[in-house]
Amino acid sequence: MERNADTNQEPRKRGRPRKTEGERAKDQAVQPLLNRKRGRPAKTLEGRENQLIALAYDVAEEQLLARTASSQIITELMRRGSTKEELEKEKLREENELLKAKVESLKNAETTAELYEKALEAMRSYSGTSVNVYED
Repeated sequence: MERNADTNQEPRKRGRPRKTEGERAKDQAVQPLLNRKRGRPAKTLEGRENQLIALAYDVAEEQLLARTASSQIITELMRRGSTKEELEKEKLREENELLKAKVESLKNAETTAELYEKALEAMRSYSGTSVNVYED
């Protein structure tokens, strides 16, 4: 190749411009994710959501390692790892358990009321009184 006489540099090739250091680091961070074998998509919506969340965490990890992660990613990961977040998750689990117990209690109360009604009808029939309230 001929050198430019004025600057003594090689002439620049036409085509895509050179990548910046940040772009090269980003490519290096993403490359392992692209090479990774991808499993089959989950059959349930919840399973698919979990797969996508796992992939997002993988991307975030690669960005952190390449030192290209945005402040939003760093802040979100720090928030998710905090003690407060864990306590909030535990509180939600406990509230869900409480709601399930309340629903079960309501179902049991309905069943108990039906059983009492049947028992009263049976006692009335044993005593010889009519079950019908209205008489002709």
